[in-house]
Amino acid sequence: MDRWLSKVVLTTVVLALGALAAGDKPAEYVRNGVRYGVVEGRFRGRWWNYYERGRSFLDGAFWAEAESDFRAALTGRGRDQRWPRTYGLHFVPEYFPHRELGIALLRTERIPEAIEELEASIEQQYSARAAYYLDEARLALIDLVKTDTAAPTIEIGAPQSDARIGALEVEVRGVARDDTFVKVIAVNGVPWPVAVSAPEIPFSQAISLQPGDNQVMVAVTDLTGKDATRTVFLFCDVDGPAVSFDRAVGTGDIVTGVLFDPAGVASMRIGGEEAALSDKGAGMAAFACESARASLPFEAFDTLGNVTRGRTPSRLVASSSVRGYGPFPDSGRVVSVGLGSRMLMVGGYLYTVTAALPEDSRPGPVSVRFLEMRDGQAYRLPQIDVQFAVDAENTVAAAEVNGFPVPVAPGRRSQDLSRRVNLPEAEEGPVEFEIVATATDAVGNAAEAKVKIERVATPLELPVGRLNVAVLGHVWEGNSPTFEGAAGMVTDWLEGELFNKYERFCLVDRGNLDVVLTEQLISELLAKRSARLQRGLQAAEVIVVGRIHRDSEGVEIILQASSTETGLKLAIVDVAGPVNSRQELNDLVAALALRLVQAFPDAKGTVVKVQGRDRIVSTLGKRDGVQTSTKMVVFHEGERLFDPDTGADLGAEIELVGYGLVQSAQESKSTVSFASASEDDEGVAVAEGHAIATK
Repeated sequence: MDRWLSKVVLTTVVLALGALAAGDKPAEYVRNGVRYGVVEGRFRGRWWNYYERGRSFLDGAFWAEAESDFRAALTGRGRDQRWPRTYGLHFVPEYFPHRELGIALLRTERIPEAIEELEASIEQQYSARAAYYLDEARLALIDLVKTDTAAPTIEIGAPQSDARIGALEVEVRGVARDDTFVKVIAVNGVPWPVAVSAPEIPFSQAISLQPGDNQVMVAVTDLTGKDATRTVFLFCDVDGPAVSFDRAVGTGDIVTGVLFDPAGVASMRIGGEEAALSDKGAGMAAFACESARASLPFEAFDTLGNVTRGRTPSRLVASSSVRGYGPFPDSGRVVSVGLGSRMLMVGGYLYTVTAALPEDSRPGPVSVRFLEMRDGQAYRLPQIDVQFAVDAENTVAAAEVNGFPVPVAPGRRSQDLSRRVNLPEAEEGPVEFEIVATATDAVGNAAEAKVKIERVATPLELPVGRLNVAVLGHVWEGNSPTFEGAAGMVTDWLEGELFNKYERFCLVDRGNLDVVLTEQLISELLAKRSARLQRGLQAAEVIVVGRIHRDSEGVEIILQASSTETGLKLAIVDVAGPVNSRQELNDLVAALALRLVQAFPDAKGTVVKVQGRDRIVSTLGKRDGVQTSTKMVVFHEGERLFDPDTGADLGAEIELVGYGLVQSAQESKSTVSFASASEDDEGVAVAEGHAIATK
């Protein structure tokens, strides 16, 4: 009996020691009423068990125990990654033992070792959490060895200061450098994404400009808080040359006048013929060209590509009253031809001209009129050139469009001017936009002209051209019950940022989904790489699921976007940082939304090959951010639309052809499965040369 009892006792001790050796640590790790060092299910001594328990220890600030478990995990699997396979068809969302070990080492003040582990983690698989703690470790080392002695420096590659820019947007490129690590870069207050702090970081940011003088400020901050700024002064020139004719002309006359543009005059064509230019200095040039017939179209270009268009003034008729002979042609239209003249055109040819107006409608000492614009015109363009004419009894001293000055030719009384303007983005309905042109003469007389036009949305700007996205709740991880209650608020903030601020996606209301998916089911679907998520999600093309984790130091939020048609993961973005206030949490969510938008590129290309009815090849590829399961929209740009009364170019009619889903992507091309937008096959058939864009 004693011998049998001795064997039982010995066996129990051996089993207990074996269990401890396998990692079953005592259940004594409790802090603030929360138990740490726990795993879901049974601990089986596998690498993923050690990793899960190590993170639990880390949450509770049990650094030594966390370090031990992460080192044990690394012996089983030594690479940081997302969605590693555990066994069979089972996966875990993340596995970052190097990162978590680095955090544990940082908290025990073994800073060089911590930096080594965190850098290894980022090299193997980037995560915002690793970048955040790497910054902390580097900062601790800088404080220890006192290596940060200078503020950052900023080198602007383009554009150079005092440059004249012929566009309403400019790309500012440069490099930020520091003797330790650059942390933050902003161009005119717009943050440039810095994934990991580094001694040298290049940047390239598009900045909107307004006509005239602009200042673009680049601000850089390093890890220790030292900052530097660099200001670039730019002049936005989106005005064509001021065109002033010496006199009205008739058939066979020599057309003469002057051009003025501060950027310099490049060329002028009258009736398709190049005009002879004579440089007069200070932006002024004289022109001359023989007129084949009265009232010819002209184009004047400056050195930046800005253009002023119009028609030469005619002197054929100058009576107080003109009466036509015979019926008024149905195809005729009356247009302004400058110097107070009006002309009836029929089929592109002159019918009659008059320079007189009724006494009660004659202009005052200054008159301003739009040459191609009228109320109610509907444009399908993001930008237009506003062409207008100024006539004055005295010399014209100044002109403006919507409050911004337009250069005028000095010493001239009659001038054709132009200014390029941005039109507002259109929603589902037309957006009205008012343009006001004003002019003042040398003695202070002033006049203005107003026109209200419309901006019409194209299919690419309407919901049919946007990606339908559903944000399906959140999956909570962590040890803070109070923060778990705020996870729903994070989802609401995220939706607000994504769908109100950026307008990049169309929000699919969770209540409109065909079935209600629980968070558990979402997690199960996301864990299966081959899972198809389309069942119950027909309204959505992409689902976004968030995971939130809070430890003793801060918060990590991860978003994963997956295709509902293929189940493939399209993007994983994350943020990490301290959250000690509502504002800090809001800032993290804003940064997270921006990263998700940036993960879905807005790229346009061309269909280069049609393979049957349901497959095409496009010029968009990996270099454009396109990958397998990227959604596409194919469209056809029709003929240009012109206003029947003024001849203004209103843009092209754009017709939706169909939708595509990328099957395979190479560096500079992709193969796309195609489905027509027309259910009855009466729409435009897809063809080579059609435009294609990411949805």
